[in-house]
Amino acid sequence: MINFCEDCGKKNTLEPKEFREGKAVFKCMHCGYFNAYKMDSPKTGKLGKINLFLKNNLTDPIIIGAFIFHLKTRVVINHMPGILKDSDLAILGKLLTDSYTLCHMQYTDIDELTLHISEKLVTIQMIDHNIAIVFVTKKSPLPKKIKKQFSDLISTI
Repeated sequence: MINFCEDCGKKNTLEPKEFREGKAVFKCMHCGYFNAYKMDSPKTGKLGKINLFLKNNLTDPIIIGAFIFHLKTRVVINHMPGILKDSDLAILGKLLTDSYTLCHMQYTDIDELTLHISEKLVTIQMIDHNIAIVFVTKKSPLPKKIKKQFSDLISTI
């Protein structure tokens, strides 16, 4: 998981062992500042449950990959092919969330945005006001079964 230092603002990558009692505790690898973020464990919190869902459902041959984008901390979970770097996904995530937000401001009943790019479908759905999920599929929309399971998961967390 990626967290940013409260002092210098630089990116730090954390391992699950660095989560203690609902906090991400780490020393910034750039400036040495000790940080303690209050958050759910990556295995049991909202993002942990979504990550588990993705691991279990990205085997469908239609799905190329998915990633979770946080408006402040950028890419927090990455299940995209290795050719795409986190920096590429951060730019894509920012553009997609901006586009979604613009559409949603005009049409409040929109709950997802799908773009057709180079024979791929890119679908973005906001999980809450700061977190979005982006699915990339081959030519077809996300399978209805997976879409329903994901919708059910989001409604319970």
